[in-house]
Amino acid sequence: MVTILAIKGGAKTRNKPFNTWPDFKEEYLDKIVKMIKGKVLWRGLEIPKFWDNKSAINISEEFEQLFSNHIKSKYVFSLNSGSTALIIACKALRLRKEDEVIVSPYTYFASASSIKEAGATPVFVDICSDTLNIAIKSIEQKITEKTKALMIVHFGGIPVDMEPICQISRKYNLAIIEDCAHVINAKWDNKNVGTIGTVGCFSFQGTKLITAGEGGAIACDDRELANYMFALHNGGRIDNSPYRHELLGGNYRISEIQSALLMLGWEFFFEQEKIRKINAEYFYEKVSEIDGITIIDNNNPKIERNYYIIAIRYNHLHFEGLTKKRFILALNAEGIPCSAGYDKGLYKNPLFFQNYSGDSEYDNIYPETEKACNEIIWFPHHLFLGKKDDVDDIINAIHKIKENVRQILPKKRTAK
Repeated sequence: MVTILAIKGGAKTRNKPFNTWPDFKEEYLDKIVKMIKGKVLWRGLEIPKFWDNKSAINISEEFEQLFSNHIKSKYVFSLNSGSTALIIACKALRLRKEDEVIVSPYTYFASASSIKEAGATPVFVDICSDTLNIAIKSIEQKITEKTKALMIVHFGGIPVDMEPICQISRKYNLAIIEDCAHVINAKWDNKNVGTIGTVGCFSFQGTKLITAGEGGAIACDDRELANYMFALHNGGRIDNSPYRHELLGGNYRISEIQSALLMLGWEFFFEQEKIRKINAEYFYEKVSEIDGITIIDNNNPKIERNYYIIAIRYNHLHFEGLTKKRFILALNAEGIPCSAGYDKGLYKNPLFFQNYSGDSEYDNIYPETEKACNEIIWFPHHLFLGKKDDVDDIINAIHKIKENVRQILPKKRTAK
């Protein structure tokens, strides 16, 4: 009996929805109302009290202190987005127009746009094929006398190996900004990422493992730098005077409602992480048995990842030439959410466009980024918050497509 693929009108592999994200049940929302009831909904202008070993005075400070204690960073403050955190960090380095900052091109635009917004120029370095993080061996080739910092993006939950990064930083006297949007609770050498470089920037945007819809945080261990960054996000105030502005800053403060959502997310985060890890590792074990699928993971014993993005590399040649786009559409039709991820390197984005002679030139300069954009598929983390049976549905859908792939291949034209 022939099995008809769902995209061709057959039965779906999965008919019920996966866990939603964020998973705010009614009783959770009641907790948020209790937290904010009768309170002022803005965090105020003062630096966090716990920086000076005093008690927190609002919900935002309570979360910041929790986060600070967990990642073991002295000075943490939250703000309105992860993108803003990157901008503040870049501006705090006092970058100038002629300065350059090295960054991966396989990342969200804010990793590079924050550099431009601070007045400097992003310089792209290709990625490595196994983790999709920056190719460390290629960094020194791009360092010039204009280079002032390294923007280290930890992609998909897998930290960059920070030992050689720190060696390069010391050798050339470069600051390190860690873009930790994907790596809350991930570690390198038993240290939380975001605490190894000069500044760590985190995101609490709607898809992240802890979310307030939008939100972010900055972490560092330098009090002078922390004061300066807090002032930049707080209207340029360097003391508690509400109408004295000495720096060109902005209002990038987080609200108490957002912080209440973060406190709630923190309450359930660690149990969710355990479930994700079990299910994602099971998925990787099973999917790696399928010819044409390669997992994106880490084998460095110093690295402890999270599972924000569960990524695979798809080789269309092992699926009789079925394009990645068509494969994703077929999986979606089977009831399996997934996406193509970044469809182009940032060097092809109009904001950063580098005018090379054609795609072959990009292939020569950024070969692994080009391959990733053509081959990588992302599965969102909330698919892995259920049971083993949910993961089996993903695996079974891939097998189903592979075994019946000819149903959705383009028809070959016959010569007349």
